Amino acid sequence: MWFVQKRETLYLLPVTGSDSAWYADVLKTPGVRLSAGQAQYNAEAKPIGDPAAVEQVVDDFRAKYGALNVEAYYPKHDVAVELPLP
Repeated sequence: MWFVQKRETLYLLPVTGSDSAWYADVLKTPGVRLSAGQAQYNAEAKPIGDPAAVEQVVDDFRAKYGALNVEAYYPKHDVAVELPLP
């Protein structure tokens, strides 16, 4: 899963925007578990729907992963998700 970290927050883009199944799941149940190796962390996902805030996340993804990759893998940019880090 691609992400951008800014300070103590991870930002995620659903691949098909608000049509993504996992985004719909986050709207219903915002509790998520992150894991990497042996580390695990529970967080509350916060949906982002404000167009300017979503565009900032998309711009951050373009800077990290390249504009062509973001456009190829993320065709719909109407929502994002933020996850606070411990």
